[in-house]
Amino acid sequence: MNTLSKNINTFKVINKWNFYIHYSDNKSWDLNSYIHIISINDVTQAILFEEQLSSKMIQNCMIFIMKDGINPTWEDPKNINGGSFSYKINNKVLYKVFKLVYFSLITNNLTPNKGLSSKINGITISPKNTMTPKKNFSILKIWIENCNYIDPDMIYPLEGLERKGCIFRKHNPDK
Repeated sequence: MNTLSKNINTFKVINKWNFYIHYSDNKSWDLNSYIHIISINDVTQAILFEEQLSSKMIQNCMIFIMKDGINPTWEDPKNINGGSFSYKINNKVLYKVFKLVYFSLITNNLTPNKGLSSKINGITISPKNTMTPKKNFSILKIWIENCNYIDPDMIYPLEGLERKGCIFRKHNPDK
């Protein structure tokens, strides 16, 4: 393999990721209500796509970035027995935090724990700025396949992603 081919292969990501949006005013939650925007196969594609996103979109749409083969719903078989780390993020820093978490997810660098890393199914952002001046935040979640990893200290400390106040919630409390 020549050097150029070897370098190009280093830009591949371990997992393919799918980017979806769901409009906040859409009351339907069936799979057809999620709009698939792009599948991300390599780091270059991830960078080019991120450059097209605006902070306004991040603050006003529900964003779902899920591992290929996993639907953006908690009922998906790969999500139903898991949960998510939930972080409250001020909208003033949301775009910056999103970029850090997005690139950490795509490059498989959200945690040093290999077991947890393989169980991360995706991230979501849900805006909470619904015409109320007091609600100037969004909820960022890191979705985990199971409930074996519930300590937020297992996630790398990223600027703006505060461990204090982070909670782990099961997707299906009955399980």
